[in-house]
Amino acid sequence: MKNLLNLMRFDLISATCSAGNKQTAAYILIALVFLILAFFGMPLMMLLLFVGVLMLTAPLQGIAEKNNFNKLYGILPVPFRQVVQARFLLIFLSLFLCEIVIFLISSLSELLHVYRFDTSDFVIGIPQLLMFCVGIFAFFVSAMSYSQMMLWIHGQENEMKVMVYTMAGLFLTGGLIFLLMYLHILPSPAQLYQMLPETTGGKLVLYAVLHVLTAGICAACCQHTVKKLAAREL
Repeated sequence: MKNLLNLMRFDLISATCSAGNKQTAAYILIALVFLILAFFGMPLMMLLLFVGVLMLTAPLQGIAEKNNFNKLYGILPVPFRQVVQARFLLIFLSLFLCEIVIFLISSLSELLHVYRFDTSDFVIGIPQLLMFCVGIFAFFVSAMSYSQMMLWIHGQENEMKVMVYTMAGLFLTGGLIFLLMYLHILPSPAQLYQMLPETTGGKLVLYAVLHVLTAGICAACCQHTVKKLAAREL
C-alpha cells in the first residue's frame, strides 16, 4: 500500500509539473472563481468540478510515456502491476474526494441560502444534492476506469481513438438516458428520488452499496488491465 501511495504522489507531481507553473496557477484560479460563483449562484453547478478532476487525472498516462517515465518505473523497486493499480486507485480516490468537497460546499450554500444569482425555480435540497453527487461519482469513476483500461491495453499511440470512442459512448449514453426521461420511459431525477428508501438510513445504505459497486467496477477494470499487461512485467 505504501508503494501505491508513493506512485500516486509521483503521478500527481509529474502531472502538475508538466502543466507548468503559470498554467497550474491559472487552473487553480479558475477553479476558485468557479467555486465562488457556484456557491453564490447555483450549487448544483458544483458537479462540474468532476470534469476538472478528470482534466488532472486523465492525461497521466500520456505524461508518463512522453517523459519516458515507464523506463523509470522499470528501475524502481516496485512491480509494474502496482504502477497500474496506483493509477486506478488515484482515479477512484480523486473523484471520491471531489464528491465529498462538492457535497459539503453545496450543502453549505443551501443551508445558508446564499445562492443569490439563481433566478430559476430549480432549487433542490441537501438530500437531492447527495443523490446527484453519488450518481455522478459512480458515472465518472466507471467511465474513467474503462477509459484508463483501454489506454493501458492499446497504448498511447491509440489515445485519440480511445478517447473519441469513450466520449462518443458517454454522450450517446447520456443522450439516450435524457431522451428516455423526456419520453417518460425512465423516471426523472425527482421521480427517482421518490423511489429511494424513505428513511435516511435506508438512503445511506443504498449510497454505500453504490460506492462499493463502483469500487468493484474500478477494481475489475484494474485487474483486467494487469492481466493483459502481465507480459510487460519486469
